[in-house]
Amino acid sequence: MSIVHFIDIVLKNVKGLIIVVLLSMTTMAFFSIVFMDKWYQSTATVVQPSEGLSSLSALVGKTELGSGLLGIGSTPGSQRYIAILNSRRLREDLIKSYDLINQFGVDSLDDMMEILEDNMLIDSDRKLGTISISLRHPKDAQLTAEMTNYAVQQLDRINREMSTEQARSTRIFIEERYNRALADLSSAEDSLNVFRKQFGIIELGEQTKVSIESMAGVLAKIEEANVEKDVLLKTAGPNHPEYLQLETKVEALRKLERKLFNGSPEIDLIIPFEKSPEITLKYVRLYRSVEICQRIVEFLVPQYEQAKIQEAKDTPTLLILDSARAADHSYKPRKTILVLLTGFIVALLWVGTLYFIDNIKSRLTSGNDPELLAILERLKLVRFLHLTNTEEKG
Repeated sequence: MSIVHFIDIVLKNVKGLIIVVLLSMTTMAFFSIVFMDKWYQSTATVVQPSEGLSSLSALVGKTELGSGLLGIGSTPGSQRYIAILNSRRLREDLIKSYDLINQFGVDSLDDMMEILEDNMLIDSDRKLGTISISLRHPKDAQLTAEMTNYAVQQLDRINREMSTEQARSTRIFIEERYNRALADLSSAEDSLNVFRKQFGIIELGEQTKVSIESMAGVLAKIEEANVEKDVLLKTAGPNHPEYLQLETKVEALRKLERKLFNGSPEIDLIIPFEKSPEITLKYVRLYRSVEICQRIVEFLVPQYEQAKIQEAKDTPTLLILDSARAADHSYKPRKTILVLLTGFIVALLWVGTLYFIDNIKSRLTSGNDPELLAILERLKLVRFLHLTNTEEKG
């Protein structure tokens, strides 16, 4: 069958085609308005706030560790927010707070979780540092907006609880190190005082003082790095890149410590401790212990104070750029697309049916297909096709 013949079939039945397509489109429009639920979508956008530095934070920032100790090893804000939004804890709370199981008419919490999985969208923009939270719900645009804003509130609440728990763990850890450092300092001072009472005060040369200060500085840095390592180990694990860097740093500092103690051509201006006279060496060691413990306490005091502040802080952990609002139009069904798609499909089916019928007529008219005629007669379709087989009647 040629294209021209196909077009001829369509043109002969164009009125019927138009009527059928219009009826189908009207029916679909009516069905979508009356019987299909309107789904609404609301979106809220949040961003992680930048950390402002308090005076204590600035003080801590002067140490080797810097003010980032308390947040070190924590999950980046956007990833943490996404993890919370995807958590069963937040979603179960949302389901129970709005009685979504009854609203959606499902049998179990797990069924509702699957529905929520399909209708809660989370989008992260790494360049802008924003996260968009979208929820979809049938029939009620205002309720959809309320649910979305509630999800944002729960995100902030859970994040604050997690931050407080992490800060508490860090504070306890630093508190233990701080108390131990105070005890070590007190013990070192007592030992030095006992020595001075027994042997008197020994005048140290300038180079020896430089050696002691250098050694104290190195050992204090080792202690600082070890504190940072321990915090990272608790919060991020031994495979964290910063943890591995700190291990390398500590190893380098340990090598420097051995050079200071044993002597090295690289640092010949400093007297090695092993070459000091016995009494002087003992005094140097006691004096050095006091210096080291004092440096460690100086480092831990601001860290400890900052840890207590972080634990007590209960401020919002995210900023809301855009709160969710009730949508003006439904998200689905998309009536225009449905109606046009229905008309297109019906038109294709109608034209295909006309082509099929015309093909059958042509085959029967030629009289070369008696089997087809017999099948149509059994199905009582000959009259429908307006065909008569005059040869068989004769």
